[in-house]
Amino acid sequence: MASSFQPSAVRFRALYSHWNLSASTVGIPQSVRHNPGAKPKTSRRSHFPDIDENLAFAPATELRKLIAEKQVSPVDITQLYLDRIDRLDPQLNSYLTVTSEIAMDAARKAEQAVIDGDELGPLHGIPISIKDLQMTKGVRTT
Repeated sequence: MASSFQPSAVRFRALYSHWNLSASTVGIPQSVRHNPGAKPKTSRRSHFPDIDENLAFAPATELRKLIAEKQVSPVDITQLYLDRIDRLDPQLNSYLTVTSEIAMDAARKAEQAVIDGDELGPLHGIPISIKDLQMTKGVRTT
């Protein structure tokens, strides 16, 4: 069953207010700040609504809650971060290696667990990056 939840600028302004944050203090570029007049997108998935790009700036605890409530898909949030890496990393040079395929595979498994009603861990479906100083099997490190 599809959720009726649609992330909105008002919801995220309230979230930022709760944490004493503003768009400028969490580093949201002017080009992606809230657009209250924007219409919600139609979902590609039957279980999850489309994602709001402002979720890239939400705390992990909020993302975890939204994932558990089927308001945000782990696949969509992972793709959101991968898209941001593709767009911003040429300027920032933050990543030595981006393991997109591994991340998307893990996100699909996390999404299926949510759909199946499996017990979820505290960071279930939350994409993370690992500093390339850590040894990772099959992944280039510095």
